[in-house]
Order: sequence, then structure tokens, then C-alpha cells
Amino acid sequence: MMLVSVLLGTVAFSQETLWDENEMPCQEYSVGITTDAQYNESENAYLGCHGTTVSAQINFSHNNENYEQTIDNTNFSWKVLGSNGTQIFSGLGMDELSEPFEQGVYFVTLAATDANGCQVLADTLVLYISVPPTFTGTTVTHSVYLGDTVELNGIVVPADEWQIDMSTVSVNNERFCFNNGENANVEQSSCFDFVGFAPNLTITSADDIQSVGVNMNHSYTNDLDVYLQCPDGRRVSLFSQSCGGAYFGEPTDLDEPYPCDDGWVGIGYDYYWTEGENNGLMSENCQANCIPLPSGNYNPVGNFSELIGCPINGEWCIVFVNHHFASYGTVFGTELNFADNIRPTISFQNTYSNEMWWEGESILNDGYVANNFAVPTTVGQVEYTFSATDNFGCTYDTTLYVNVLPATGIDEIPDDDILLFPNPVNDMLTISSSEAISEIEIVNDRGQVVRRFDVNVSTAACNVSELASGVYVVRIYNQVAEGLVVWQRKFVKE
Repeated sequence: MMLVSVLLGTVAFSQETLWDENEMPCQEYSVGITTDAQYNESENAYLGCHGTTVSAQINFSHNNENYEQTIDNTNFSWKVLGSNGTQIFSGLGMDELSEPFEQGVYFVTLAATDANGCQVLADTLVLYISVPPTFTGTTVTHSVYLGDTVELNGIVVPADEWQIDMSTVSVNNERFCFNNGENANVEQSSCFDFVGFAPNLTITSADDIQSVGVNMNHSYTNDLDVYLQCPDGRRVSLFSQSCGGAYFGEPTDLDEPYPCDDGWVGIGYDYYWTEGENNGLMSENCQANCIPLPSGNYNPVGNFSELIGCPINGEWCIVFVNHHFASYGTVFGTELNFADNIRPTISFQNTYSNEMWWEGESILNDGYVANNFAVPTTVGQVEYTFSATDNFGCTYDTTLYVNVLPATGIDEIPDDDILLFPNPVNDMLTISSSEAISEIEIVNDRGQVVRRFDVNVSTAACNVSELASGVYVVRIYNQVAEGLVVWQRKFVKE
């Protein structure tokens, strides 16, 4: 049996045990999936952050009755279905997923196979991973003098709603051949594991199943039955031994066993069974012996209404029954397509309440406040961090810096020793000082530094032509032996 998982909807809670036929009897055991994310009943999902871990919880309840079962000799096969498709991770002892979960929705499935080849399946785990916000609009006072008060204004902007319109089409491109040898009436299946529709959602009409498709070839249609089987085991007949010696597609018909090991031979045709517009039953379109049945859409022998009440979540299979040991062919791929009207949409949005706070030097107000004040005690670049926690319990932050200037040294040089000209200015502003200038900052009327120049001269020319018209402050820094000296002067930009 070949399986392919499908990225769809929310979780189906079930447990299935699949025992292989081994000479040594299987020892029953169980496996589940655990996570450090928190379960949310209303979402029917686990809510986590980037870095959330997922691991297996396995119980070898009958260990050593017939053979030894350990984590190290058990193969773990993980399937992680997300917005970017399906990822598969497997290996001996791989009882934890080390891959980080990025923002979005995930469906995690797990199959464990012990040293005796006995397999158990865990319930599917649905995981929502928080989407980071932005902090647009969060500000601090850019520059203050030592002892002055800094204003801290925090704003958190939640990300847009995370929404995924899931596909209702599943394609299984695993190939296999009809190679019965001396055996007849052998069943072979191509299966799809749907885990994403709403819990308890069932087929309510024949129209819910839009089409069942297969690309295949087979010698002698009269030797083959094809069924669609739903998760509760019910089947509807798609094709039932007819058309005499006609072919599906263009097989290679041999007297010897079909050479599967030598590659896939013959040409497959696309056949679809649908209750919609089609060519009627395949038996009504038969041609002469060894002539391929034309590709196209056909009526199933049964009716999809026979599957009303079947759960949509679970394993759906296209079952092929080859009734003659000398009939050969290849299935190149299969497809199951549910109707768009039952297409699930997964969505969530992170929200923020009052869990917002500032951290940094000499914060004045404790607790959860978005707007705060501080009186820094250190000269230089002092950092302040604003944090917020969302409804998933994930904390995000942003860090801003305040330039703290020394309280002494301001305007210590007389006005005559600092010259700004021309003032008002249109393009080039000249600044002349009796002392060497190490740095120049131009600050607008909102306290924002709009230009910064590193210089090492006593007279500097600054291009201000791109500044908007208005009143600005020039801060002039001079590094002397006693420390940083700062002067301020105003000018008007025309």
C-alpha cells in the first residue's frame, strides 16, 4: 500500500494499528505526539511560537515478550504538512523533530515501526505558529542631557490574519505495476491520507466527490476491477470487468512476468470517473480487442452517493483488483478531487492585550504599560527595549537607543565663538568654532536627528539643501581632555 498525505484543514483524531505479517508475532505498543505548545480547545489546535518542539511519546507496553523494542531500534517517520507542501523526516531513533517551525499552520503525523516491522500511527497534531508583529510607531526621545526625562512610547502592530485556502485535490505520483505472477485476485491500492477537513465532516451528496483519476495502462480490461474506498471501509465501483480484450492505455503485453524491475513500460492514459459531464460508462465506449479505451471522463459503475456519511478525514484509497495472473500494466499516478464547496479555509490572527512593557535604565513605571518614562544615568548610547506578548504566549520585542549627553559643557563657549552662516540658509551651512569640531548633528523640531557629520576641523560646511523648510538645531560636539563638550545653535532652513 502506498500513502500520500494531503495538506488540508484541521485535525482528525484517530488511532490505527497496522501489523505486518511477520513470522514473529508483534508486540502491541502505542505512540503519540507531544509538543511544548499549548492546546486551545476553541481552535482545536496547539498554539506555539517559533522554536516550538514536537516529539514522540512511545510506550512499549509488551517489551521483551517476543523481542526487544527500544527508541533506538524503532524507525520514526514524520510528515509535516504546511503551506509550503509536505516534508518527510524519518530515521531510526528520530523521536523528536529538530526542524524549527516557522509561522503558519502545520499538520504533523507520525508512524513508528519497531524492529519487527510492526507499525503504529499517532493521532494527527495540528499546530499554529505565531506570526511576529511589527513595532511601527514605537519611539523614544532621541537625545537628552544627563538627568533629563526620556519619553518611551510603545506600539505593537499585529500581523494580518494568517489564512490558507487549502487544496481539495490530492495527487499520488507513486507508481506501481500489476505483477501478479501466478496469483489472481490481488488487491493493490493507491491511497491518500486526508487530515485537514473540519472534524466530523462527512460526504453529504454525490457532488462532494468531483472526480477520481488515474494515469495507467493495463492489458485486458475484462480482468480488472477498480474501486474508490472511503475511510470507513465502504467502496463504490468505478470500473468492473468489461470491454473484453480492450486495453487501458498502451501496455506492454508479455508472455513472461511483467518486468517491473527493469523500469516502467508502456504508456499511461488519463482516465477520470465523475458524476458530472462525461462520456458515460467505460463499457459503453469499448472498442476492439487490444485497442486502448480512450482517455477522458466516465461515469463510475456505482454512484458516489453510496459513500454518503463517509468521513472526509482519513485514508481514501483507489483499489485495483487484478483477476488474472497473466494481465499486466502500470499505474503511474492517481488523483482524488473533492468539490470546491467543501474547501476548508484555515485562518488565525495573533492579538495583543495589555502584556506590553519597557525595560532599560532607570524606568520610572513598573508593570504592563506601553507608554513610560526613564531618567538615564549613563552618558552615551543607552538602550530601551519594548516587549509585547500575544495570545499564543509568544513574546516579541524591539530595541531603540537614546543618545544621552553630559549635563556639563553646554554653551560653555560664548556665542561669539560659535558662528553659523548664512542664517537663514538655502543649501550650504557653514559652522565655525574656536575649538576643533568632532561631530555635528542637525535635529528637527520633533527631536529627530536628520543629518550627522563626522568632522575634525574648526570650520565645517554642511549641505542642507534636501532638508524641508523649518527651524532646526545644530548640536556641535567637541572631544576634549575633560570629556565631551556640546554646543547648540538654531538655524532656519528656507
